[in-house]
Amino acid sequence: MNWYDRLLRDWSPQRYMRRQRLRAFGDATAQAAGIGKRYAGYEGASTSRRKKDWKPTASDPTTIARMDLASLRARSHDLRRNNAYITRGLSAITNSTVGTGIVPRIRARGTRRRGADRNRERAVEAWHEWAETRACDADGRHNLYGLQALAMDTVAEAGEVLIRRRFRRPEDGIPLNLQLEVLEPDYIATTMYVASEVPRGNQVINGIEFDRIGRRVAYHLYTSHPGRSIGPVPTSAGVKRIPAEDIIHLYRVDRPGQVRGVPWTAPVMIRMHDLDEYQDAQLSKQKVAACFAGFKHGGAVDADETEDEAEEAEKLEPAMLERLAPGEEITFGNPPTVGDYPEHVKMELRAVAQGLGVTYQQLTGDLSSVNFSSGKMGWMEHERAVESWRWTMLIPVMCGGVWDWFSQQAELFLGVNIEALNVGWTPPKRTMIDPTKEIPATRDAIRSGQMTLFEALRERGHDPREALSEYQEANALLDELGIVIDSDPRHTASSGNRVEDVQQEDSANAEN
Repeated sequence: MNWYDRLLRDWSPQRYMRRQRLRAFGDATAQAAGIGKRYAGYEGASTSRRKKDWKPTASDPTTIARMDLASLRARSHDLRRNNAYITRGLSAITNSTVGTGIVPRIRARGTRRRGADRNRERAVEAWHEWAETRACDADGRHNLYGLQALAMDTVAEAGEVLIRRRFRRPEDGIPLNLQLEVLEPDYIATTMYVASEVPRGNQVINGIEFDRIGRRVAYHLYTSHPGRSIGPVPTSAGVKRIPAEDIIHLYRVDRPGQVRGVPWTAPVMIRMHDLDEYQDAQLSKQKVAACFAGFKHGGAVDADETEDEAEEAEKLEPAMLERLAPGEEITFGNPPTVGDYPEHVKMELRAVAQGLGVTYQQLTGDLSSVNFSSGKMGWMEHERAVESWRWTMLIPVMCGGVWDWFSQQAELFLGVNIEALNVGWTPPKRTMIDPTKEIPATRDAIRSGQMTLFEALRERGHDPREALSEYQEANALLDELGIVIDSDPRHTASSGNRVEDVQQEDSANAEN
C-alpha cells in the first residue's frame, strides 16, 4: 500500500473502498484483454506457459477476410488442381448437394380460377425453353442445373461465387433476353472501387458497397480476371460498379456480419499439404531403398580392370548365376518398412473428411472397413449437412434469385401473372442404401399417415403432379390396349393375387 492509499483510508474510508473496487475492475479488464498473466475460471482462456504460443486474433470476419482471403483461395485452387483427395471431396459435396439439379415446382397460387392453368402452362413452357437449355448460360455451356453445380463447386473451392444477370438484345435470339454469367470471387475488387460513383454516406467493404442502413447496393468488379496473364493487368480504371440487384452472391455464412465467403478447405489445407509432403517423402524413401538390392564385400582389386568395367554397376536378373571371386561375398539390402504409415494416413484423411463435411468413404473410396450400419449412419450425417447447404444457402439465395429474375422477364415479355403462381424446389432423389427395407418403410409411413404420397415422391426427386399424371396416362394406355401387369395395384394385390379374388375372399370371410 502506498502513502496515498494509507492517507485515503484514514481520511475517507468510503472513497478508499471505491478506489479498491475500481482497481480490481481494471485488473480484470486487463486480464480479459490478455495483458499480464491470467488465472481464469476456464482453462481454455488461461495464459499459462502451455498456452503462450496460442495467440488467436479477435478480428471481425470482415477484417480477417481482407487479410487472408486471397491467400486462402490461391491455396485452395492449388489443392484442387494437384491433390486427388481434395478433388474427390469437393466433387462429393457438389454431387450430393446438386446432383442432376434442383428443379422448380410451379403451381397456381390459391383457389383455381379461369385461366389459372393456362397462366401456369405459359410459365412452365417459358422455364423449359430458357432454364433447361443452354440459352440461360452466358457462356453457352450449361443449362440452369449445370450452372447450379458449377456455382456450388465454386463455393466449396473458393468460398463464394457470383452469378451476374446479363440482359440481351432481341436480335441476339435469347429467350426472355436474359442470361446468367457465373464469376469467380476473384472478380470482386477487394481493395479498389470506383470512388466517384459511390453515393455520399455509402461505404465499400471488401469490394461490396453498403448504404447507410447496411443494405448491399452495389458490387465493384474487375472487368477481367485479375489473374489473367494475357492483356492489361486490372487497375482501378478496370473496375466497374454493378448494382446489387444484378448480382447473386452465394456463400456459406459462418459468422454474423460476414460479407465474404471462406473456402471450405481452409480448416484442412495445412493438414492436407503436410500429408501430401509426408506421402512424397515415404515414396522417395522406398524408391531409394529399392535401388540398393545388394552389396558386394571383399575380393582383390583387379589391376588389369579397365575404368569402364570398374564403373559398370552390377545387376540382378531372373535365373541369374553369379560366380564370386575368392574372398567376395554378397549381402542383400534391408529396405525400411512402412511401419504405421497406413494408419497414420487414414487418421489424417478422416480429419480431412470431417473438415470438409463428407464421409471418409466419399473422400477416399475406401470401403474396406465399413458395414451396413456404419455406412448408413455416416451417410445420414452427411445428408444432414447436405440439407443444410441446400435449404439455407443454395435454394433461397441462388434458386430464389434466379426465379425472381426469370419472373420479371416472363411477366414483361409473355404477360405471365407471376403473383398468381407459387414455386417450390425439388432436390434430386436420395440414393437408397437398402431398397428392400426402405421402400416398405416408406409405404408403411404413407399408410399410417406419417408421410404423404407427395412427400415420398419429392424425396425420390419427382414432381408429384407430373408423376401422377404419368401414372394416369400409363393406366389409360394399359386399359386401352387391354394389358394387365402384376405391378398394377388396380388389378393385382400386394400378395400377387387378383384384386377381384381378394375382395371375394374378404366378403366370404365377412359373411361367415
